[in-house]
Amino acid sequence: MLKSFLYKSYRFFYTSDQRRRRRFTLAGLVLAAIVAITAITGLDTHSTLVHQVFTLLLSVLLLSLVWSKFLARIDIAATRHLPQYATAGEPLVYRVAFENRTAKMQTALSFYENTTDPRPSLEELLSVKEPGEDKRNVWDRNILYYRWLWLISKRRIIDDRFHAVPDLPANGRLETRVEVTPRSRGYLHFYGFEIARTDPFGLCRALFSIPAPQKVIVLPKRYRLPRLSLPGARRHHARGVRLAASIGNYGEFVSLRDYRPGDNLRQIHWKSSAKRNEWIIKEYQEEFYARQALILDTFSTSAHSDRFEEAVSIAASFVCSLQTQESLLDLLFVGDRSYRFSSGRGTASYDHLLEILAAVQTCRDKTFDAIAAPVFEHMHLFSGCICVLLAWDEPRRALVRGLKDRGVPILVIIVTEDDPSAPLDPGPPKGFEKDFMVVKIGRIEEGLARL
Repeated sequence: MLKSFLYKSYRFFYTSDQRRRRRFTLAGLVLAAIVAITAITGLDTHSTLVHQVFTLLLSVLLLSLVWSKFLARIDIAATRHLPQYATAGEPLVYRVAFENRTAKMQTALSFYENTTDPRPSLEELLSVKEPGEDKRNVWDRNILYYRWLWLISKRRIIDDRFHAVPDLPANGRLETRVEVTPRSRGYLHFYGFEIARTDPFGLCRALFSIPAPQKVIVLPKRYRLPRLSLPGARRHHARGVRLAASIGNYGEFVSLRDYRPGDNLRQIHWKSSAKRNEWIIKEYQEEFYARQALILDTFSTSAHSDRFEEAVSIAASFVCSLQTQESLLDLLFVGDRSYRFSSGRGTASYDHLLEILAAVQTCRDKTFDAIAAPVFEHMHLFSGCICVLLAWDEPRRALVRGLKDRGVPILVIIVTEDDPSAPLDPGPPKGFEKDFMVVKIGRIEEGLARL
């Protein structure tokens, strides 16, 4: 009951604060504070003249509110021109076209974007802990206020601020350039514009909503990687003619032969089969190409983890680096179930993998063993394997050990928040040290430069 009351209170005060900041300018907020102070100090009208100041300022403030509520009518249309992708931590630049549908020039306008509501649900507030929350005192841990602020900061993708609108000529149309910086990856939803016009005193804003639903995919932050020499050689892949034709030694026609049980019916040479009245099969040169596996560790106890975000960025960096090399890439991770996505020439584009990484979330209801089965099931396809891990415990050691024992070349990258007190032991087999790397948050690019 207490937690529910606190949650409703935080939602109410957050909403009220946002409306106040949008409705009033800085000058208006200062004036409202002065009105409140003079209202308290001017109660004794016989011994002070402060009540006269209160009356004057309150009248000005009320006039501004009435003007912004009833007199500031405008008729404007707006259209947003967004790119398909943005990148976390990098400026997103797009253009907004405004159309003035009145016969009067419109000046001194501004707007802000209505985006996804950053307020968490009650379930999320109760279940997701703030990093370092255990170090707070009992009062702070129980009222959940700092957890509330932390969740809002994590859920807000862009800053909520006003952008200037150029002066619009009568019945005219103009475009303006808008630049925002997404804080995190994911889907950035735009629901519409709030057009603001300030009253003549510069105290209050009149707000007019324009629906304009759109979205843009914010891709994970990426790091520069050195030229990679990935382990493993090309392998034979059955039924891989289409892939090999783009990226490996493709299946060149060699000869015709009699049908054998199990042959693919798509390889039947129909003209020869009709002449001989029996199945004749087209025989091709075997297909060979390199195929790399990228295993992303999604197993974390927290829904919002800096370590996991850096792991996703490292995985995205490998995706971008491998698109310039002649190999296919399989991304494997576990969410509500196990997933495997392939990309490369002849399959889905590498942008598809980046879109998947933009939306991937931590897995909190399964153990790391859940990824072992799909990895070993498809292990025969892989020329090499890149593992981006969040820890170096026994289940993760067992996966790496199993891949090495089966002869799969492997590169292991472990993301840590602090420098380990002692160097992590890569474990058996011997000679694995050169393919084992620990990178620390804040020095990720520096660590990856050692590849």
